[in-house]
Amino acid sequence: MGSGKMENKLTLVDMIRESELVGRTKTWKTVIENNPVFKERFQSLIDLQKRLVRADQKGEEEKAALARKAYENALAELTNYPAVSEYLQAAGELEELIREVSEIMETGMR
Repeated sequence: MGSGKMENKLTLVDMIRESELVGRTKTWKTVIENNPVFKERFQSLIDLQKRLVRADQKGEEEKAALARKAYENALAELTNYPAVSEYLQAAGELEELIREVSEIMETGMR
């Protein structure tokens, strides 16, 4: 593997890091982190998600169904806020971009 490939990878990482998508994601994340209501609701959402995962892992179907419904309701309520909706959309797009780039890099290294 030549140093040219490594330089290309670093350039790609820099391009992603400096992209509008990363900037948008960081901006919305900061808005949410600086809002106590959003922080509290995100923490509640994470707690519900943990309950759901535990119930699923233990095979507790009724508890899992209740936790899933509570999680879905909390998520729907949270995404009614434009800042949260924008953040989740940007974060999802960024995750997809990173996944695609990783797949391309893995394929190229074979």
